[in-house]
Amino acid sequence: MRHLTLLILLTSTISTFAQDVQFSQINQSKIFFNPAFAGSDQNSNFLLNHKNYSPENFGNYIISQASYNQKINPFHGGIGAQIINDRQGSGTFNRIFGSIMYSYHFQLQNNIFLYAGIESKLGYLTYNTKDLIFPDMFNRDSWELARTNQENFTSHTDQYLEFNTGVLMVYKNYMLRSFREFSLGIAVHHLNKPGSMLNANQASIPRKYNLYFDIDIPMMWKKETSKVPILTPVLFIEAQKSQATFQYGGIIDNNSYKFGVFSRHTQQFQYFHIILYAGFNFSNYSIHYSYDGNLFGNMQKNIYSGAHEVTFTVNFQYKGKNKKR
Repeated sequence: MRHLTLLILLTSTISTFAQDVQFSQINQSKIFFNPAFAGSDQNSNFLLNHKNYSPENFGNYIISQASYNQKINPFHGGIGAQIINDRQGSGTFNRIFGSIMYSYHFQLQNNIFLYAGIESKLGYLTYNTKDLIFPDMFNRDSWELARTNQENFTSHTDQYLEFNTGVLMVYKNYMLRSFREFSLGIAVHHLNKPGSMLNANQASIPRKYNLYFDIDIPMMWKKETSKVPILTPVLFIEAQKSQATFQYGGIIDNNSYKFGVFSRHTQQFQYFHIILYAGFNFSNYSIHYSYDGNLFGNMQKNIYSGAHEVTFTVNFQYKGKNKKR
């Protein structure tokens, strides 16, 4: 009976941890947060992302992402696709997502563009009960793990289909003495509120809303924009039910390299992260790294405290187009 009770508690905990995937490098994973970003750059790009966090005594938490998006002029917009694998607790809880998206682009005025995107995502989830750890598996004197799980609980699998949507407004300023451009996007995830057996009482996944804003500000005046260092302040807000997360900071891009600092916290400051970010740009590819650190030791730690995230991006230029920084 105590094992069954603990299994119920662990299942509830897994539902809590089984939130949507969270990336720290929001400037690199834009199509993940908002499908309207598909094809928004002048270059198509292929992206590989890996995020790893190993909390003590809880196993590895690993998130991997592969995505591709490009602008297609005959379709008056852009397309994108991505595959994401989220492994929690060394594979006790595993999720695989695959999605495709389309963004329609149209020009409102000479320098104002509006993009509207839709995404279809299929999720496959597994809950491997043989990897659960119970109290009687520990040595009572040393509290070291003494044996493996010998309980015969049935593992669970589930799948669901969801739809996400978003809009994006881009203002391109051709007078470089003030700013180059800014982006303002709003997205809604879990639009159809899909149900999952891994949620308590097969409850629907509540809708999630996010807002993204950034602006490119030249740090000096020169005729050639490729030689001008760019400061990009970024604001990202995400809300689901009664919980909201804020991430904000800035990036300095000096063409060949970039670095930035962000902070992330909930509206109640249950945790407060400092995210250190650095990236290196090469001719057709770039490498980015970030680290999530918990700023105050006496505050509650988020599951991603201490996470390392690495992104590798390959850019493909269109003929006659200059590569965007």
